[in-house]
Amino acid sequence: MTRLIIDSKLLAQLKNRAAAAGSDEICGFLIGSGDEEAAVVSRIVESPNVARDPSRTFEIDPAIHFGIRRRLQRTADEIVGVYHSHPKGPPVPSQRDLERAPQSEEWIWLILAPEKGHGVSARAFRYTSSEEDGPADDWDEVAILFTR
Repeated sequence: MTRLIIDSKLLAQLKNRAAAAGSDEICGFLIGSGDEEAAVVSRIVESPNVARDPSRTFEIDPAIHFGIRRRLQRTADEIVGVYHSHPKGPPVPSQRDLERAPQSEEWIWLILAPEKGHGVSARAFRYTSSEEDGPADDWDEVAILFTR
């Protein structure tokens, strides 16, 4: 996937939530449809951050994860990505993100970062690894396109 297509109102909701969360990371799922070219987000599913230290990392509530997977079995939608915030850093994947990434190679990672006096910035990435290149892990930035 080289593009993330999301309604500007949904992205605004995520930015507002990230700004209101203070020093804690927010997290949840991006739901919609996707193919090799693009992931189209039709809705978001928020999750409480159940990490031991939500100011340093995020963990989506497993009950939310399993529940959404079960509900999506009866629909054409799928999990196309995950979102979370970096309240104390830039909107780029961290080492902790890299440690989790192999579990979700097909997903887009939308990262939000509040910036004092400048709103909340957002960037999207997709994790890639190549068996041919050895254990090299990499993140490809994904263009964010808006609807409406």
